[in-house]
Amino acid sequence: MADPLARWNLSYTRRQFLGVSAAGLALVGGGEGLEYGREMLQQERAWRAAARPNDEFLRTHAALFRHVSVGASFAPEQWPPGAHAPGEPLAALDWAARDLGIRQVRLGLRWQRVEWRRGQVDLSMYRPFLDYAFDNNLAICLNLGPMRTFRWPEEHLPRWLAQAIDMPPTGARIKPATPLTEAASDYLGRLLDALVAEYGAERLASVAMVQPENEPFYPLRSHKWVLDGAYVKDVIGQLNTVFPRSRILTTTAGRLNFGPIQDLFAGLLADSPDYRGRLVMGFDYHYKTPLRDSFPIIKYTDPITFQRVGYQTCEGNREMARSLGYGIEVTEGQAEPFGDLDAPGNSVRHFRFMLLRCADRVLQRDQPSVIRIWGIEEMAKKALAGLTTGEHAAIFDLVRRVNAAAGA
Repeated sequence: MADPLARWNLSYTRRQFLGVSAAGLALVGGGEGLEYGREMLQQERAWRAAARPNDEFLRTHAALFRHVSVGASFAPEQWPPGAHAPGEPLAALDWAARDLGIRQVRLGLRWQRVEWRRGQVDLSMYRPFLDYAFDNNLAICLNLGPMRTFRWPEEHLPRWLAQAIDMPPTGARIKPATPLTEAASDYLGRLLDALVAEYGAERLASVAMVQPENEPFYPLRSHKWVLDGAYVKDVIGQLNTVFPRSRILTTTAGRLNFGPIQDLFAGLLADSPDYRGRLVMGFDYHYKTPLRDSFPIIKYTDPITFQRVGYQTCEGNREMARSLGYGIEVTEGQAEPFGDLDAPGNSVRHFRFMLLRCADRVLQRDQPSVIRIWGIEEMAKKALAGLTTGEHAAIFDLVRRVNAAAGA
């Protein structure tokens, strides 16, 4: 029987490999072309290594995963209202924490869900998940936006906002002191006040990490806005008033935005020593999507291997992290299928490949870090409904063992 995942394998014949490598070298050229060729070899080795069973895979790469734990980005909105049994999203979070040993969880509080009625901040949508995280001592990361929190379409703006202010045009650069950013700052201030009133300073002090706008320097497809660094710095300053000891996460779309985030971090460190040791860059790793598969060369590569000319390599980012003193995590490690693709998310080989590529090429090997599963919600749905396969069982086994070894 034909392998149902063969269409989405990252392996190729020798002729295909040489052809793709030659095309990539010709496209990029120079020193960057040589780096592309080296990374193609690393990627192919990782795909071959990912074919080994969990025992052999973990034994071979034990040193690489010594400081790595597996976490998750968890969005309760993946269960649309009325489309699930009462309590199912919370049961999914509990399954991830108890069954898989996931302790590092990112939650996003969407503006449209919190202030769906203008002037009224309502935490009821997120209260069960916040309560669970605090009660079970999860290392929680709060993505508070205010405009961008993770999951499509990223910009989760309330409907009333477009009638209240003049919205910036498509493709605009969003700077401080505009009607949009002032409205966002006002909302964020009231959201922070509500969190303090609900949970108190002592509980909020246990929040491991806070995240401002998600992928702020990438023009996402809803409005294609790019957020200005000065505005993002203002948001971080607001968050810092309530979370003065929490780490601060800023995410990049693959290798696209290393430079702007490094500039942001350098500015924060120049402004205040209080940020030292608290800044973290999050790498979002999505390697099999319909968009990537539509390009002849890119479809055979992942975001670590192929990028536009002039963009910094992951190794260059690790060197800058050592110089400036920031940490690196993988905030979105793709384990969820997109569109008509069946993998990743349903293949343990794809999952091993994602873990290996991120641990080997993105993270700082000598520091504790996390790879957050992107797609934990779909895994939980299958597990709770008894719809998992042997592939899923092997994925779950791998997560448990990596976390047990890391003491997560």
